[in-house]
Amino acid sequence: MNVILPFQCSPIDTFLCLPVSGPVKVGNEGDKTAVSGKLATMSCWYGLPDRVRQVLWRKTAEQGDTTKVASFAKRGQPSIEEPYRGRTTLSPSLGDTQLSIRPVRTEDEGCYTCEFHTYPEGTRSATACLFVYVLPNPEITSMTSNGVIEANCTAAARPAAQMVWNVEGDNRTLGPSVSSSYDQGDGTTLVTSTLLLQEGLLHDLSVKCMVHHRGLDSPMSVNLNVGPDLATLISVSCVAALLLCCLCVCLCKCFLCRND
Repeated sequence: MNVILPFQCSPIDTFLCLPVSGPVKVGNEGDKTAVSGKLATMSCWYGLPDRVRQVLWRKTAEQGDTTKVASFAKRGQPSIEEPYRGRTTLSPSLGDTQLSIRPVRTEDEGCYTCEFHTYPEGTRSATACLFVYVLPNPEITSMTSNGVIEANCTAAARPAAQMVWNVEGDNRTLGPSVSSSYDQGDGTTLVTSTLLLQEGLLHDLSVKCMVHHRGLDSPMSVNLNVGPDLATLISVSCVAALLLCCLCVCLCKCFLCRND
């Protein structure tokens, strides 16, 4: 709740007090996003820092549980609560407070409230939410059977990534692709997109898996590179073995002739 202060005194002349035109509010930067493993910063400020006695940060998780994160009191030092020590810092200021977490983790996601304990106005606060992204690291696997390639594009991310198959940059998919998703239990979602296509297509065209994610400035692309199938590998191996045997026979004959 905001309160209207009738006067604000000059820090230079304590006898000079000016009327305050409106309510003194707590400001913040609004909701923030951060990438897992990087730096996350939340900021708040209060218009009358001389009246602030203590700054306190609290976190409310998605489940509704609220915990104390950090605090700073006048003529004191920043205090960080046990679960956040080692990764969290709090600026030693009362009017403009900054809470930083590095490296930020998925469990740090939630809504953070900064409280300014002031006198004589009481407690003033503002809340903003932090969303933590895990960027995808896509991979493509494939197998060939009877001239048909089954290609699988897989990526774990938070939130879930979206995948589109692309041929020669024309945003064309070859046949219907099938997607499935699985909760990894660590806050990320594993998405797999499967595409069936004729083996001969790869001789003339480039096939890519395009991965879209909120944390990316532009989509990621992974090329589909299909190696020789099992039958081809067996044939090549047999030919190589036969050539090796012939070479051995020739060498043996050469040595026998020399001995004679």
